[in-house]
Amino acid sequence: GRIWQVGIEDPRAGIDGLAGALRLDGMAVATSGDRANGYDIGGRRFSHIIDPARGEPVESRLASVSVLGVTARQADGWATALMAAGETGPGLAGRQGLPALFLFRESDGLRRVVTGNFAQYLV
Repeated sequence: GRIWQVGIEDPRAGIDGLAGALRLDGMAVATSGDRANGYDIGGRRFSHIIDPARGEPVESRLASVSVLGVTARQADGWATALMAAGETGPGLAGRQGLPALFLFRESDGLRRVVTGNFAQYLV
């Protein structure tokens, strides 16, 4: 009977805390990223998500994607697909009208890219 509060974990390895928080009512959120199931070798971050065009782990500065949806299944499917899309994910989400938060690794921290109406749910 009350608003659901959800934390979005900071996707960088070794950093504890949240990269954001949401207030949701009547919707689902799913996040896909490479923190828990990724690893670094030779200066490259390897993800457990496979780029379907190359048949190899996604190679991108994209650390995580959180997507809002009517159902958890819908949100999870889009979060994984947008993570696989890498740098082109925000454009795809925008064309589809998807509310999403993309967190990209930058030398000085994280860069946020928000699509759809995701920003209105951020606390």
